[in-house]
Amino acid sequence: PARFSPDIARTVIELFSKPDDVVLDPFMGGGTAIIEGLCTGRHLIGSDINALAHFVASVRTTPLSSNDGIEVRMWALEVADTLGGAAPPRVERPRIVNLPGAVETFIAGALALSDHMLPYARQRAFARCALLRLAQRSLDCRDFVAPRRQRFAEQLPDLVDEMLDGLDELTKRCREVGVT
Repeated sequence: PARFSPDIARTVIELFSKPDDVVLDPFMGGGTAIIEGLCTGRHLIGSDINALAHFVASVRTTPLSSNDGIEVRMWALEVADTLGGAAPPRVERPRIVNLPGAVETFIAGALALSDHMLPYARQRAFARCALLRLAQRSLDCRDFVAPRRQRFAEQLPDLVDEMLDGLDELTKRCREVGVT
């Protein structure tokens, strides 16, 4: 697996197709080429053998209403407030092998709060995607410190804002080129 540069994806799509063409991405991964193709007025078909890739690409390309955004932001703030303190509430933790305890506790608590606070599947899917991204950031060895609940709590609201802003930008760019 590798991260795909949005600039490269956009350039290749623009060079080898025209607006309104159908572009196939048979290994869509997180959906970078799908997003860039939509923003250039193409119709996209994406597939991937990996169910997680399909989930991430679907979430990244599913617009949310302004109310959905408000609900997800409130969830992120509640998660940060509830799970970032010295003594988080007890939650049933899933059995996950080789995951640091702090990560497991934070993710389990955040998932429980999403099930409780977010009434719509699209909101819960977005929250799960944010948690995946947060865990990926903390576990990719960039910080050189063990993940802590407090650090997760500090980062989650900002990450959710960043992701929602990106989704709003995608929606805006799609409208500009006539993609609904």
